[in-house]
Amino acid sequence: MTWHVDEQSAQRYVARRLDSASTSSIESHLLVCDRCRATVGGAVDDDLLSFVWSEISDALDRPQLGWAERTLGRFGCSDTTSRIVAATTRARFSYVIAVAISVAMAVVAAQSGGDRAFGAFLMLAPIGPLVATAGAFGRWSDPAHAVLSVTPTSTLQSC
Repeated sequence: MTWHVDEQSAQRYVARRLDSASTSSIESHLLVCDRCRATVGGAVDDDLLSFVWSEISDALDRPQLGWAERTLGRFGCSDTTSRIVAATTRARFSYVIAVAISVAMAVVAAQSGGDRAFGAFLMLAPIGPLVATAGAFGRWSDPAHAVLSVTPTSTLQSC
């Protein structure tokens, strides 16, 4: 023998005014009965249902930022740059090293007071990001290098 959800039970189920045993029973029955799913679906307020689905969609589509992205965002990096650095751990390590070396060079140049150290800083500082990028995405360090080398995209693509 089988039973079906009546209108009153459907209304109480949708309003969440049923005890846990009745709720479990109705939910189990809704898995196998199209007629009762239609009955319960007809009892749902359309505005409430669209609100719930929009909230679910927003929660699923909202990106979850990791600690690296949040930190870079606080220091003023763009969303794109922080996402790339956070997503590629090898790039993160290389960029941290390049920034540390550049800062150390700037401190040495500022403390020396001579034009020679400052000139060396100005010549070598721009090379840091280049070396970091080569270190992060070179064929010897990037496990996806073989896949990326045959991907049909422009190497001169702008960000």
